[in-house]
Amino acid sequence: MDPDPPHGGNPRVSGAYTETGWNDFLGITVGIVWNFISFSYNGRQVTRYHTWNSVRHPFPNGDYFMANNQGHAEIQGDASGWTFAIEDAPAFANTKIYWDVNEVTAHGDGRVTGYVNTWAAGADKYLLGGWWQIVHG
Repeated sequence: MDPDPPHGGNPRVSGAYTETGWNDFLGITVGIVWNFISFSYNGRQVTRYHTWNSVRHPFPNGDYFMANNQGHAEIQGDASGWTFAIEDAPAFANTKIYWDVNEVTAHGDGRVTGYVNTWAAGADKYLLGGWWQIVHG
């Protein structure tokens, strides 16, 4: 994060993110989705931005991401980047984890917020302990 203004320009934040993951009942992380944003702002609105995402299933149990779609938009001076993702677990009766949006938003005053709508479905969803989220700005 670089809160200092570039020479004569607006303040800039680099690599802010929303990270959302799921753990199994033992506390092992089985899936993570990140949404990143770098942006400049002037106190009222975001003046420039760039978004990107990453997905990972850190525990080697055969899981894979069968969907990973991302997007971005600038709305009323704020900028957002988001991901829609589905992780499938073939070894666990094809139980799926849905991120039906994982989102990072940059605000015109330099703040960063996150939002997620996530759930699990399938025969072995009871083996999941729940989800967590980190927002770093």
